[in-house]
Amino acid sequence: MKGLAGAGNQNMSQFAWQVQSVARAALDLLFPPRCAVCGRVERKLCADCVADFHPIGDSFCPTCGEPQLVSNICGRCAANPPAFEYIRSAYRYEAGLRKAIHVFKYNGRRGLAAPLADAMVQVLPKPLTTVVICPVPLYPARQAQRGYNQARLLAEELAHCWNLTCLPEEALRRIRSTSSQVGLDYTARQSNVSNAFAADPALVGGNAILLVDDVCTTGATMNACAKALLAAGATFVAGVSLARASSDGQSGR
Repeated sequence: MKGLAGAGNQNMSQFAWQVQSVARAALDLLFPPRCAVCGRVERKLCADCVADFHPIGDSFCPTCGEPQLVSNICGRCAANPPAFEYIRSAYRYEAGLRKAIHVFKYNGRRGLAAPLADAMVQVLPKPLTTVVICPVPLYPARQAQRGYNQARLLAEELAHCWNLTCLPEEALRRIRSTSSQVGLDYTARQSNVSNAFAADPALVGGNAILLVDDVCTTGATMNACAKALLAAGATFVAGVSLARASSDGQSGR
């Protein structure tokens, strides 16, 4: 029955994506978009600006995805193994990509989800077809204030690109408001988001789950999400993010 339910959810997700795509195309005809980085007319994110994004490369911690000189498990993951299997990030959180993400999150540019997801699939390996996608949730009050969850928009686009199911909002919820992670060190970030999430066993139980977020710094938020998902019966949790910020505590999650 879970397989039938999953197929139904995937069909609904694909239908919703198609409706949104038609609506975006209609708006683009009426109001030609500008590149979020350089301002060039006709594209939401031009190819030249995407080409300037800096991929993470091949040297990173195989667990948390932290960029480093050699691809060995980092000291933090060795000392405190996280709940997730791994995190992979597409690009470094800098320059043009930092600007694009800021516009995407805070300027109401929902249409950037599609080109940003396309940029992700250019450098991230395609996940197994057995996983389902789950965005990192916002606290309801913050989502209401912003009007949308940028991680969900990315997750829905990735689900389309990879032909995977994206779980509904009820699957994973942020159950308490947390302060900003900006300026917090690794330990404080872990504490800040501890027990901040809850998952629905009926929706996540028995599933292998791929978390999606826009920016990852130390992996603290994804770790807290993974704990909630595993507690609800998920069999496997990994994560991907559009960008990887420096873990010096100055940005990201």
